[in-house]
Amino acid sequence: MTAENPNTASSAHSETLTKTLLQSSAAGGTAVKRAVVKNCLVAAFVAELHRTIDETDTIVWTTIDDRVILKIGDAVTDCVRAKGFGCPLLAPSFQAFKDNNLVSLVSSLIDSIVQVVTP
Repeated sequence: MTAENPNTASSAHSETLTKTLLQSSAAGGTAVKRAVVKNCLVAAFVAELHRTIDETDTIVWTTIDDRVILKIGDAVTDCVRAKGFGCPLLAPSFQAFKDNNLVSLVSSLIDSIVQVVTP
């Protein structure tokens, strides 16, 4: 029976730990971004439409006035940026949803915005 080299075992353990930490950090980063986007979107709807939304709601963009869509988009963008993330202007996309007669499931909208938000 040969003894395992402690340096090799330690190195393998360290490499595995590093990979695990990187994966959990990436997942944690996405979870944080998602929470920020969700909170900002909910706050914008409360501020502009005086109603809350949750992830199971559907947004029917055609029922929202163009000026309010602009305010919601700008509010979400500003809020996400204020939390330290990069975020493109969202108002043009929200307006395009209305112009194309689209609806958005809130959870899917949040996930889509998270994809364009940068650390």
